[in-house]
Amino acid sequence: MSTAYGSNLLNSFSQCQRPGLSECQTRRSAIRNVHFSLVQTRAEDPPTAARMAPSGKGCGTRGTHPAEGRPHARRCRLIKVPSDGRQPLHVVGTQARSAVTKRSSAITGSTAARGATMVLIATVAWSFAGVFTRSLTLDVMTTVALRALAGGTMLFLAMLLRRGPGAFGDLIAIGRVGWFAVVLSAVAQAATTAGLFMTSVAHVTVIYATCPFLAAIIARLWLGEVIPRATLLAIVASISGVLVVMSASTASGTLVGDAVALVMTLSFATIIVLSKAHPDLRLFEVTIVSAFLTFGLFIPFASDVNLDAANVAIVSAYGLTNMVVAFFLFIKGARHIPAATSGLIVTLEIVLSPLWVWLFFDETVDAATFLGGAIVLAAVIGHLVHSLSRGARIPVPALIEQGHG
Repeated sequence: MSTAYGSNLLNSFSQCQRPGLSECQTRRSAIRNVHFSLVQTRAEDPPTAARMAPSGKGCGTRGTHPAEGRPHARRCRLIKVPSDGRQPLHVVGTQARSAVTKRSSAITGSTAARGATMVLIATVAWSFAGVFTRSLTLDVMTTVALRALAGGTMLFLAMLLRRGPGAFGDLIAIGRVGWFAVVLSAVAQAATTAGLFMTSVAHVTVIYATCPFLAAIIARLWLGEVIPRATLLAIVASISGVLVVMSASTASGTLVGDAVALVMTLSFATIIVLSKAHPDLRLFEVTIVSAFLTFGLFIPFASDVNLDAANVAIVSAYGLTNMVVAFFLFIKGARHIPAATSGLIVTLEIVLSPLWVWLFFDETVDAATFLGGAIVLAAVIGHLVHSLSRGARIPVPALIEQGHG
């Protein structure tokens, strides 16, 4: 059936105002019979020698009109069946749509798998923060300053390549809320590295895992958000786990380091709530500016002791891996998978971070840290699984966009 013939029938139908009843019905019937097959007939097709077969449930039988209650004949849809044995056009079209749907599903699955892989690689990169700090022979002040300089410079170069000279103006035009976030981010960046120097990697990781729950508490106090019962239970469990972890710090003398890690976590949690209260907050620019601010604040206290090529290379790799590579991999990968899935993958850091320093530096985990970490891990995973089953929104990307300080 050619498109030209179909168009003529449509024009005829539109011009059918109120002519003779039989003529109008004839035209409308013709329209109903060809509306499904308005396709361009290929020139190479054989001559049209086809028969017309009725199709449709109850075709040709008598029934009752649903609106008017009068007898009427159910409509029959005539299907053009080619005489050369080929399948009717509507069957071919159905098969084509099915093939497209299957291919689309395959592409979606492949994209999701690639996104999950990116998030996993980002998580592994973040989990090596402890390995980098344990490999350095620099003091904490120098490490904080150089790591911030390396990460901030690389992020800014990436921004400059994408935006050109306008990047300088974007860094300045972050607004008052942006500058408040810069201060919070600078505190978090400094506390991240300092905490790894002053306490065990396991303690820092476990305390940091409570960040989404602390954000829920801050959002309740600041924005008046209601804390769901499941989240409240997870908060109680995670706080209990942290208290178990910190109970071992009184004997080992790392309680100050745990407190620094808690400051880091509170800073990140506040940034999460701040970005929720101000959706236009430019977190990428905030991260860059805060990195340079951190460098400026700590470089006066830095030392050139052991400042050799090896340490410079390690601290540069630290900034590149944690603040740049992991940052972009997570942002790109998280777009293709649900937030709950991202959150579940990121929780692997709780296990991986202590594992790496145990393998490379024989840094063991005491019984209290193991128990408390297990409680926090169970609370985080349980909450994420519950949120995933209920389709709730999880603020994981806002947390990760800061590049773990």
